[in-house]
Amino acid sequence: IAAKLNAERAGNDRGHAERAQGVGYRELFIQGSGDQSFYDALQFVLAKRFSRRFSLQANYTYSHSISDSDNFRTFSSMHLDPTNYLLDRSNSSQNTPHNFTLFGIYEFPLGIRFSGIFTAFSGLPYTGLVGFDAGGYGNDGSLVERPGLLGRNTFANPRTVNLDSSLSKAF
Repeated sequence: IAAKLNAERAGNDRGHAERAQGVGYRELFIQGSGDQSFYDALQFVLAKRFSRRFSLQANYTYSHSISDSDNFRTFSSMHLDPTNYLLDRSNSSQNTPHNFTLFGIYEFPLGIRFSGIFTAFSGLPYTGLVGFDAGGYGNDGSLVERPGLLGRNTFANPRTVNLDSSLSKAF
């Protein structure tokens, strides 16, 4: 990419013609990050076909997701100390330690099918924030900060439980 951009700047290829027509190009801005993310999981699957008409499957995942920053370009993803990202290492915002799914299908005569799916998973974590300069850094309050020594994503939303079902007929 760099060689192509340099050639375009020198006018050695099509880039020169585009600039002459007023189309032009812009410089690339690349933002790097030294953040790290880790994901570990243990999965269990149980599947059973009880008859030609009835089957059931259960899935469970125990996992843990850790990161230095969730890097969604929000003020809450800024590092406490840009020279030491380890101070921000904590649960990532996608961390859902428990995830369970149960689904089944029963086929009635005449092509009628009943199916259902039950899902339950842990609540997503979030970071407690204050809306003022809690650390005394002199900002105008536009940057939200974590209170005291509270870590990133220390709180969790309530778990989610859902049940869906369907009744269908094949034609």
